[in-house]
Amino acid sequence: MAIYVVRSRVLSGRLSRHALLALAAAAACTAGALAGAPTLVPYSFTPLGFLSGGFVSQAAGVSPNGQIVVGSSGSFAGNEAFAWRPGTGMVIVWPVPVGNESSAFAVTDTGIIAGAQGLSGAERASRSPRAPFAIGERASEATDLSADGETFVGRINGTLAFTSAPFYFNSTAGLVNLPLGTAAQGAATSTNNTAQFTAGWRSGTNNSIRTPALWERTSSTPLAFTATTLPISALASSAEANCVSGDGSVIVGTENSPSGTRGVRWTRPNGGGSITAVNLPSLGGFGSSALAVSADASVTVGVAQRTNGGSAAAFWRFGQTVDLQALLGTLVPAGWNVDAITDVSANGTVVVGFARDNANRIQAYRATITRPCGRSDIASPGQLGRPDGELTADDIILFINRFSNRDARGDIAGPGQSLGADGEFTADDIIVFINAFTVAC
Repeated sequence: MAIYVVRSRVLSGRLSRHALLALAAAAACTAGALAGAPTLVPYSFTPLGFLSGGFVSQAAGVSPNGQIVVGSSGSFAGNEAFAWRPGTGMVIVWPVPVGNESSAFAVTDTGIIAGAQGLSGAERASRSPRAPFAIGERASEATDLSADGETFVGRINGTLAFTSAPFYFNSTAGLVNLPLGTAAQGAATSTNNTAQFTAGWRSGTNNSIRTPALWERTSSTPLAFTATTLPISALASSAEANCVSGDGSVIVGTENSPSGTRGVRWTRPNGGGSITAVNLPSLGGFGSSALAVSADASVTVGVAQRTNGGSAAAFWRFGQTVDLQALLGTLVPAGWNVDAITDVSANGTVVVGFARDNANRIQAYRATITRPCGRSDIASPGQLGRPDGELTADDIILFINRFSNRDARGDIAGPGQSLGADGEFTADDIIVFINAFTVAC
C-alpha cells in the first residue's frame, strides 16, 4: 500500500490543493489495498430504568468485564442500591426500611459490591454478598474494592464534627486509617486491582481546600502505607484524585481554580520518578472533570463543558476529547441528554453514568464503545464518525472531510507534527494522520 506524504507550504493557514488531492489518492489506493469488508461493532446505549416506585437513578460503577452495573435508584422506600445485569435488569442490593438509604459504588466481576446502607445521613460501609460491616459507631461508606473483593476502601466520619478519615479494610487486618500526614482529614475514593495503590484526597480543617493523594501499600503484614501528594496547577486552589488504574501508574481527578474545574491525569512512572500532571481538554468550553480511568489506562471518563456552556458526558482517548452523545448519535433516544460518565470497564469499551431522559428524569445508562485501531481509526462504514477496529478508506475520507470543512476534529497536530490541536489546519495535521494510519494495527 503506497501513501504519499506531501510536505507542502502553507499560505494563510490553508493547505494547498495538492496535499488534499494526494490524501484523496491515498484513500483510493487504500480502498483497493485493504481486503475484506469492515466489521460492524455493536455500539449501544441502554437506559437502565428505575427501581419500583422510583423516578431517579444513577449508575456509579461497572464491573471490570463491563457486565454488572451498580448505583442507586429512587424506590417506594426512598433511595436504594441497585445492581443491573443483562437479561435480569435492575434489582435491589440492600433493601432498606422507609427512612433508611443504601448506595452501591463499585462491583467486581463476581458480583461483590461495595457501598453503604443505613439510616439516612448515617449510613455504614457495606459489602455484598458478604455480611455488611458496621465500622465503629460512625457513618462511613465503602467507595471501591480490589478485584477479588477482599479489600475495600472509603471514608469514615471523624471524631470531630464535619470531618472524615480515609480507611482501608480487609478481613485479616480489619480497619486501618490511611496516613494523613499534617492534614486533618481525608477520604479514599479508589483502589487498584491488588489494593496496592489507593487514591483520594486530604485537607486541613477547611474541607473545601483539598490536596490529591496517592497511598501505596508498602507492607501487608503488618499493613503499612506511604502517602504522596499529587501535583496540581499553579492557579488551582484544591483538587482530589478520583480513580487509579489497574497497575497504579495513572491517576485521574479534578482540580478547582477561580475559573472553574479541570480534569487531571497524573502519570506515575513505574519504578519511581516524578509524577507528571496533564489537564484534560473540554469540548470547546472551559471546564472538565475526570471521574474514572480504565484499568488498562487507555480511556479516562467524566464530564466536559461544551462551547455553549452546557456539560456533557465525555471521555479522553489518544489525547482527544470525545462527546459520548455525539459519538453514539441516534442510538441515544430522542430528547435525551447524556450528562456524565461515572465509570468505565477495564478495557475501556463499556461506560456507565446518568442522563436526563425525555421526561427530564435523571436515569442511569450503560453504553458500549469500540476500542479503536490506533489514532487514525475514526470512522466506520459510510464514513460514520465512530472507530470500528479497522483502518480503511472510510477513515481517510472522513479525515479529509473534517479537514477541508475546518472541523476542529481535523486539527490534530501542532507545528512540527507534534500531537495536539494548535488552532490551524496545515500540512502538519495531514502528516500526523497519515503517519498514524501507516503504523497502526
